[in-house]
Amino acid sequence: MEKNIKIAIADDHNVSIEGITTILNCLDYAEVVFVASNGKEVIEKLETIVPDIILMDVQMPIMDGIEATKEITRCYPQIKVIGISYFSDQIPYIQSMINAGAKGFVSKNINIKNINDMITNILNGEIYFSPDVSALIFRSQQNIFDKTKILSPKEREVSDLDHEGYSNKEISDELHISKKTVENYKYKIKIKEIANKVKNKFGKFLK
Repeated sequence: MEKNIKIAIADDHNVSIEGITTILNCLDYAEVVFVASNGKEVIEKLETIVPDIILMDVQMPIMDGIEATKEITRCYPQIKVIGISYFSDQIPYIQSMINAGAKGFVSKNINIKNINDMITNILNGEIYFSPDVSALIFRSQQNIFDKTKILSPKEREVSDLDHEGYSNKEISDELHISKKTVENYKYKIKIKEIANKVKNKFGKFLK
């Protein structure tokens, strides 16, 4: 793992900040470079220090995590934003953060293994959901998954190019679609991959 991964936390609950900071301090390759209590404060602090990853609460005063993520994605595309919330059981929060540009979503009761997996996946260019969020997504998508079973033709095209190492911009140029559309396709593909893995492992219990 690369040393000195710079991480920022945006959350208006001190208990959450303390808990996540304690976990991150156990990782010798990660450093918490700043904390903020709302989206506006995050954006202001980015003028002096730019982290690799921001753990972004969804509901905050002044500017919420969704609006802040949109702004950060536009102005600092190199930063990986991860949604965090106690409301991991509400799909709209997850969808809104992903649509805003977040690279994943985790609940605030994550443990050190989840944090380590999250950082590894995100820095490798993957979307990451903590296990409880993945299970929720699967449950919400189960009926859709049962009907589709396979990727759509366009999803297959995006998936093939992605596996060949094409960047989002290169996929966009190749398929004549916007980068945002590419990101949305990759999100849908990830959802189906999660559903497929869970179904293959636990299918006999999902009758």
